[in-house]
Parts: sequence; structure tokens; C-alpha cells
Amino acid sequence: MALKKMNDDLKKRLLDLCMDVAGSREIVAACMYGPRVQGYGDEGSYIEVLLVLKSSRHIFRCHLKRVTADGGEVFILVVDQGFFEKDVESEWLGGLVVDNILTPYEPLVNGEYLQREEIEVKRRIILEIVSNLVLEYPEMSSEILLKPEYFLYEAMRRRALLFPLITYKFLNVLRDDLRERNLKLMLNGFRKALEILVGEGVLEYSDGFFKISRGYIRTLKRRRILFVNIFGSIRRRIIRYIFTAFPKIRRSLMMEKELYIGLLREARNLSAPTIGGLTRFSEPFLALSPSVPSLKEDMIDEYLERYISEAPLEKLEDPEKYIFISTPLGLVSLSDRITVEDFLRRVIPSDEPYSVLFRKLGGILNSVYVLDIRRGGREERIVVKVFKDWYGLKWFPLILWALGTKGFSVLGRSRLEREYAINRFLSANGIYVPNILYVSPGERMIFEEFVEGPNLTEVVRNMVLSKGSALSLMGLLRMVGAELAKVHGLGVALGDCKPENVLVAPDGRICFVDLEQASKGGDQAWDIAEFLYYTGHYVPLFLVDIVKEISRSFLEGYLEGGGKLENIRRARSIRYMKVFSFFTPPNIILAIREVCGEILNTWSSI
Repeated sequence: MALKKMNDDLKKRLLDLCMDVAGSREIVAACMYGPRVQGYGDEGSYIEVLLVLKSSRHIFRCHLKRVTADGGEVFILVVDQGFFEKDVESEWLGGLVVDNILTPYEPLVNGEYLQREEIEVKRRIILEIVSNLVLEYPEMSSEILLKPEYFLYEAMRRRALLFPLITYKFLNVLRDDLRERNLKLMLNGFRKALEILVGEGVLEYSDGFFKISRGYIRTLKRRRILFVNIFGSIRRRIIRYIFTAFPKIRRSLMMEKELYIGLLREARNLSAPTIGGLTRFSEPFLALSPSVPSLKEDMIDEYLERYISEAPLEKLEDPEKYIFISTPLGLVSLSDRITVEDFLRRVIPSDEPYSVLFRKLGGILNSVYVLDIRRGGREERIVVKVFKDWYGLKWFPLILWALGTKGFSVLGRSRLEREYAINRFLSANGIYVPNILYVSPGERMIFEEFVEGPNLTEVVRNMVLSKGSALSLMGLLRMVGAELAKVHGLGVALGDCKPENVLVAPDGRICFVDLEQASKGGDQAWDIAEFLYYTGHYVPLFLVDIVKEISRSFLEGYLEGGGKLENIRRARSIRYMKVFSFFTPPNIILAIREVCGEILNTWSSI
């Protein structure tokens, strides 16, 4: 179907119809939208018109009118200015009205007003999406880079999830031969809205991308927004309202589906009986006349079950293709699904021979592997971390273990986010952490440098063997305490500060690994308690003096490095002791707690 422009004569007839519907009320604005304007309709398609009226009473209704034979039928959606602007501000009508100015439209009356409202609704949509990004990626939100297309496709995805029939409209608008033209028209308003939000300090420009400003992130987190899962009930209410009150709107949406199916058949050179360019409706209760009675609950259920499953949501553009994060190998979109083989092809020239040994690296809860790569007479090691969801009975003891004391992030996606974001933040602030080489968000994998050197578990075991006589090992523990104090000074809690996750590099530096439970503003006392009581697990119960020396060296280093006394005071509380009591002997726990008390008394008087 060729794109057909509306001629002046037809526009005049449409204006006459709008004036007839308005009667004595003032027309605030009017525009055409739908298949005829967006390029995929023909003379047999509806001409769809949005009519905004000034009225002292609320108006929300629709009319089906007929113009001359070449014009076909005209569907006029009528709303008063108050309702229209409420839908712009807060989706008062479920976005049912303003959706028509998200996609391309052609003004008939007061185009400037419609453009202002279009930009305002797109500004609100962007602000909602940005706020959700901060809540979904609390640690990484300041790192992500956004293209304007992200907001358009994310808005489409959300509306399609709420009302699946609208999926067909979006697919029609963005079909291959119309995509460039319609995309340009829709993105124009989004770009203007983005500029406004940059001026308001919500977003920032960054090398052709947009970033969420740190100031806005801090403001949003302070609000402590509480979300209630009412999506299902809202969707049901909107669907019931539309299907029972506005059968003509239902017909319009069904026509979008029939147009989509007809276009597919046309592309495949298949034939189908059509009426005015549309295939015949196949669902009797949705083939709709204006007198269709209110739908029963089971009919709504049938719609939800049938059309949600049938709507080709997967054919909508993936919004995450337009969100990026930085790595040493370049930008990566959140939809990236690079495999280990793909990664190797990126880092090793195609003409260079090499061999790879892929082996698992310890751990129960995580899938961590090492790539031993041999090429050009040298060896390299790269760590590959795979972040799986912690579901099922396998992970239940972990939750019980810290119940009421420590919350764990169990979703693979959120743990990957923390690992990436906190790693980059600490590295930028002088803390030694493994360099991230690449990220594959779609596969939930991170590729990191392999850091040589023993972890603190081995150091503690050596201290036990030497019965505490190795003063250099005590010095290492002071260094660990001082480095942890620096981390805490940056407002970060590591979340999993076991001795195994602290390495001593060949150059003597302290390196923190496994940052997937780390967070800004987290529980710093937990880091101290976990390190001390976990360390006590590796000391025989009869070597109480050694565990005291270990604890004292670590805590003194922590305070010398600028750590807070309050964190130590909280770490010795019963709340933390009970968590570790099932695998660290009671006399060891009490010895650690005693040293904490001594340190508090000594340093409080300084």
C-alpha cells in the first residue's frame, strides 16, 4: 500500500465533521493519526481523528462518521481539554488518548498546542523510564549510556505489555519501508524532551549519548519510592473499561491487527478475503458493533490469555540494544550476548595461533572459570564469571543463614550489575580490584583479569602453622584493615568480605575480588564481622591467642586507615555473632568479640 497524503479537500471535510461534533464547544486542538497518516493504510482504512474540546464537563467518547466514498469512514475520539492534559501528565486515561500523539500524527487545528503536549508526555515517559533505570540498576545507573531510541522502544514495550493489541500498531508504524520516516517523526519529540531534561539536571550529554546525572540519582534514592505490584489489576481494569465502554476503539485496535496480518500475507504473496484492505475479523465477540454489551469476566480472561500469548511482542525492537556500558574493548549494549568463543575472537587476531584451557575456579554458589591462553610464546589468564539466578532449595540455606541480619542479591542480573559498577567505582578511586575486560549482559558474563597471589585464607593458615610468630603476616592483616577502611570511606560496603575474597598481589598490594554483593551505602559493619568471624573459622579452637592477634592487627589497621569505631561497635553485637555461630567455635567468637571491646575502649579514649 503506497503512502498517500491527505489532500486539502479531505482535510476540509474532516474539519467540518469536527465542528459538527463539537457543536457550541470550542475546539482546542485536532489531529489525524492512524494508518492513513502513518503510511500503511489505504482508502479503505479508517481515518482516525483526535478532537480536544474546551468543556466545563468531562468528555470521553467516540464517533464513527462517514465522509465521501474516497474518504471512507472517520473515527473521531473526543476528549475534553482537562481529561486530555491529565492523560498527558499522569496517564489519567491509561494513556489511551496520548498514545495517539506518541506515534506520527498530522495536525488539523492548533498544531503548536499538540506539539507542546507531545513533548510534555514524552518528557514524562522519559522521566519515568529514567527513574525505573535507577531503581533497576542502583549501582550501575550512573555508568549507563543511553540513545534516544531507547526511550521510544521502551515506551512501546511497556504499552504493549499493558495492552497487547497495540503491538500490531507499533509493528505497522515501524515496518521496513516506513521505519526511517516514522522513526524520525517520533524521535523528534523525544529529542526535544531529552534536551529539556538535560536543562533540568536529570540527564547529561556524554559523547553522543545521554547519562543520568549523579545528582538526580542521589535525589531519587533519597525519596525511597515504594512500588506495589499492581500491574496485573491495572491492566485488567483498563482492558475491561475499553472493551465495555468503547467498542469502536476495540474495532480500531483489531483493524491494526488485521492490517498487520494482511501486510504479512501480501509480502508472502498469499491471498485472503479482504474488506477495504483488511482481512475479515475472526473473533465474533471482538468483531464489534457499537451495541456490544458489557463483557463478562470470563471474556476479559479469554482476551488476556489469548491475545497476550498471540501478540508478537518479541518482534518489537529490543530497547536494551540502545543502552550501553563501557569496557576496555569498547561499548557494550545490555542486549549483547557474546560467548566465550566470541570474546576470544575479539582479543586474539584471526591469523595468530593459540590454545585455550577452560577450567572451573572453585566456589559453590558461583560459576567461575579461568581461561588459560597460550599464544606467541606467552601465557595469559582471564577469569570468566557467569551470574546465574540463585533459585530453589539449593540456595535456601544461604538465605536462612543471614535471615534478619544481611540481605543477599540473588538475581544474576543484579549481581552482575553490582560487580561491574562497584568494580569501576573502586578502581577509579584507587582501590585495587581486577580489571574488567568485557561484559556480556545477555549471557550474564563478565571477563576479568586474573590476579595472581594467595588469598587471606592461606595467610591465616600460615599464621596458624607458625603459631603467630610471623610478624610480616600480621602486617598484611593491618594492610587489609586499612584498605577496607578506604573502601568504607568511599561509602561502599563489600557485602562478601570473606578472607577468600581478599588477595595479596605479587607486588604486595591488597586486591578485593567478588564484588557482586557490594553496594554504595551498604552495611559496613557486616564486612568487619564477616571478615573476623570467617577468619576465626580457620583457627583451631585451642589457639585463642592467635585469633586475638589476627583480630587486633586487622582492627588497628582499619582504624589507622580512617575506619569508623561505630562499625566495630556494631560488628561485635549479638545480631552478627549469631550468624556465624554455626561454623565458628563459640570460644573463638567470644575471643574476637573481646578484642573488639578492647579496641573500642582504647581508641575511644584517644
